[in-house]
Amino acid sequence: ELDIEMAKDDDGSVNGYYDELSMGSHVLRLWAEDTSGRANSAEVIVDILPQPAPPAVVITSPADDSTVMEGTTVVFQATTLDETTPPTALGVEWTSSIDEVLSTAGPDDTGDVLFTLSELSVGTHEIILTVTDGDGMTNSERVPITVTELSDTASEG
Repeated sequence: ELDIEMAKDDDGSVNGYYDELSMGSHVLRLWAEDTSGRANSAEVIVDILPQPAPPAVVITSPADDSTVMEGTTVVFQATTLDETTPPTALGVEWTSSIDEVLSTAGPDDTGDVLFTLSELSVGTHEIILTVTDGDGMTNSERVPITVTELSDTASEG
């Protein structure tokens, strides 16, 4: 039984406010009895959902502060998870501070994101993975990676 102060309108409708239901599914039932003793009830099912949260994202490759030679194939890998949006419906964008958008390929049905690239420009990149869920909430993770020039002696060998 909930302690709700109810207000009755002239047309017989009632209004009340209660904000302490826990997360989960609840059956709310209203009982009414008229002055002659006749009673009736009505019920409704209310689902209290968790507050929306941004998706989780973790870059697993490349490693933080990696250094690779120009032309090396770099594996980009991450895991994503969202409470309400299925993994395959998440929006994914990998960007580089130097080369801009690298990939928009989405995760598989387990939330794993994977692609490879060997055309990164020489320099220190800030790689940013941004994931967007169905509620429009975003989360990002960043990892720096340095691409060094092939030396003349390495290319002559």
